[in-house]
Amino acid sequence: MTIWPTTTTSTPTDTSVTDSAPRSVSASHTGNATATDEVLPGPSPELFFAPSQIQRRVADWGQDGYQARLGVAWERLLEAAPSWASIVKRSGLSGLEEAHLAMVQDAADPSEASIAVLS
Repeated sequence: MTIWPTTTTSTPTDTSVTDSAPRSVSASHTGNATATDEVLPGPSPELFFAPSQIQRRVADWGQDGYQARLGVAWERLLEAAPSWASIVKRSGLSGLEEAHLAMVQDAADPSEASIAVLS
């Protein structure tokens, strides 16, 4: 039986990664997963855990190579993010509670990033 997550699997953008590379799958939404006997096409899904992935990339590319690639990826994200995400500033505990409740009740807008200022 294969568990298929409802979240999108990551697609490597590094052209040195081949089609035979494992598909990274996050376990963050396992409650929404569906079970199937279907054999999935492509590489087998593999659990993605960020600290382990970072250690692997530092071993592959060295610390300087990892930092350089991370910097490029971060710049690309910062350039693209305004087209699909916005920051919503919330104030006080009531703003924090509002953002938290929306998230745990699955009512949060995924295109919004909430920042609560607690001063």
